[in-house]
Amino acid sequence: MTILQRTVLAALLAVLTSAFAQDQALPLDPFNAAPDAVSKPLPDARSAGAKLVSTYCAQCHAAPTPILHTAKEWSSVAQRMHIQMDSRWRSVNTPTEQEMDSIVAYMRKHARQ
Repeated sequence: MTILQRTVLAALLAVLTSAFAQDQALPLDPFNAAPDAVSKPLPDARSAGAKLVSTYCAQCHAAPTPILHTAKEWSSVAQRMHIQMDSRWRSVNTPTEQEMDSIVAYMRKHARQ
C-alpha cells in the first residue's frame, strides 16, 4: 500500500469514525450521487440565501447544493464550517451571525427530505 493510499484510507476512517461518534448521518457521497445532487444550480438562485452561499461557501469549494443534507443536518454542518472558517482559514471572509442564520434557513428550506 502506498503512502497516498494510506493517507486516503486514514482520512476516510477519520470521517466515518467522527460521523458515527457524533451519531450523525453521513453526507451524500458526491461521487456516487445522482448528477442532479452535485451539479444542479442552487434553487431560488436570486434569493439572499443563495447569494450568501455563493459568496461565502464558494471561497473554498463549489457552492453546496442544499440536498446534500437534511434540514436537521444543515445546522451542524453550517456551524462546523463557520468554526473552520474562523479558526483555520484566516484568508477567507467569514459570514456574520445574521448571514449564517440566513444561510442555514436557505439550506434547510431546500434540503433533502
